[in-house]
Amino acid sequence: MLVGLLKLIKQYIFRRELDLHQVYGGKESWALVTGGSDGIGFQYCIDLAKRGFNICIVSRNAEKIDLKIQELKQILGDQASSLKFRSVVADFSKMSQISQYQELATKVQDIDVGMLILNAGTAVFGKFQNLTDQEVEELVNLNAIHNVYLFKVFVDKLYLRQKRSAVVLLSSALGLSPVPGIAVYSASKAFLRHIGIGVGKEVRDKIDIQTFVCGQVNTSLNPGQASGLKTTAVMSVKNSLRDIGQDLATAGPIQHVLQGWIVKNLSFGVDKIMLKAAEKKSIEISAKKIQ
Repeated sequence: MLVGLLKLIKQYIFRRELDLHQVYGGKESWALVTGGSDGIGFQYCIDLAKRGFNICIVSRNAEKIDLKIQELKQILGDQASSLKFRSVVADFSKMSQISQYQELATKVQDIDVGMLILNAGTAVFGKFQNLTDQEVEELVNLNAIHNVYLFKVFVDKLYLRQKRSAVVLLSSALGLSPVPGIAVYSASKAFLRHIGIGVGKEVRDKIDIQTFVCGQVNTSLNPGQASGLKTTAVMSVKNSLRDIGQDLATAGPIQHVLQGWIVKNLSFGVDKIMLKAAEKKSIEISAKKIQ
């Protein structure tokens, strides 16, 4: 317990972020962000652009990506003129073959990707039996397959760079323990944590993998004001970037550390809350069918 406390003190009080552009970037280096047109993903785009990376947003809606790139340029002001921006359209919820990801990689084969942010994901409340086939397929494709397959098609290229490379996998505190009512999401995030840490140990000589065990953040998937243990995307990404290259896994903000402890140690309470939410969704679906 004392060792854990000392680690938290070091991480949250004394640790300083690496010079990410110096470690992973160069004049023509890019950060590629999946799901970069919303929430946490867009915040990664903002923060990494401010650190000097060109930005490639991969998402499913071309019009939305273009609007977000314009918004990003406005946020950056004069700095935007020294950077490059690219949009790539891909619907990861429909991609389940590694050949599809190999085809996607050809669209960015001409750029030097120094940081790969695998952020795209989705969440659906509901008992497993009540989920539609499409919901289960999209949950697995987005939250598990997208991360592993896209990293797989990039790993050799990242490994051959002269500089180190960084990869961020967006996991979740709900993956720290099996959670009913959102079981497929919970399992997919546990899968990411295991593969992120495991592969991170294999490639740590050239690639820094961070598994971001994220807690509640006020995004379109989890609307509402940030308060209590729920943080903003700004705070979450700031804490993630602080720990890249220094830990294989991070919870980000201290609030997320507390959420992870609750999920692991007070699972009986978490289970009741999540099952209640799942029951509510089932009732809403039944009502719609009757209408």
